[in-house]
This record gives sequence, C-alpha cells and structure tokens, in this order.
Amino acid sequence: MPSATLSQSNNSTCSTCKKEFKNSKGLARHQQNVRKYNKRHQEIDELPVNTVVEFKQILVAEIHKKLPLNFRSMGKKLFSIPCPESIFFSIFAG
Repeated sequence: MPSATLSQSNNSTCSTCKKEFKNSKGLARHQQNVRKYNKRHQEIDELPVNTVVEFKQILVAEIHKKLPLNFRSMGKKLFSIPCPESIFFSIFAG
C-alpha cells in the first residue's frame, strides 16, 4: 500500500523584495547577495529631497517609454539607466 506524504510548504519570503523561495537556504543566499551588493558607503552625500523626487519622475517616465501597451504579455524586460550611486541609494534605500 503506498503511503501518503504531506508536502510541507516551506516557502520563505524576502521581507525586502517579497520574492518567494522554496527553502530557507535559498532565502539566506538571496539575503547574503542583497547585503553584499547594497552596502552604503560613508562618503556618499545625502541629496536634497527635490532632487530625489525629480529623478524618480524621470525614472518612471523612462520606464513608461520603454514598455509597450501590452507589456504583461512580453515577459521580463531589462532596463538600465545611468545614475550616481548617491541617487540610487536615496531612491532604493539600499
């Protein structure tokens, strides 16, 4: 007689980006990479709020230009825009 096994849902979710992982090891690896690449340097200047808000508006406008009207059927897209490290950390709170 075959035994029934219950599958445990061990999904782990990143609190920063809400990405789900199959196990805690995958989540730990993801969090290690996030910490590794998002270290804020002490010498980065704090920017005025209006500069950050203006760059956010530019960023949103550029993303809208790149996406077609039916962007959901297109799959994943890569988008990059050059910006100083201080603006990046101000916007994404790295």
